[in-house]
Amino acid sequence: MEQVFELVGQYAFPIVMCLVMAWFVKYQSDNNRADMNELQKQHWEEMGQVTTALNNNTLALQHLSDLLADNGREKDI
Repeated sequence: MEQVFELVGQYAFPIVMCLVMAWFVKYQSDNNRADMNELQKQHWEEMGQVTTALNNNTLALQHLSDLLADNGREKDI
């Protein structure tokens, strides 16, 4: 029985510290995952705004191109 107490006494601190470090790694990983999910959500929202702006710019350029083409035809006639 004395040997069991001696072994536990020798290895208790490393075992406890290993468990504490494992908990810390899991805690950090969970926080990192939550932060990444939030950043991904923000990125999708920003990309939606960029897509809308790009589509609006494309429509404006097409309208200007049509106006220039119509204006050029009137001068040729």
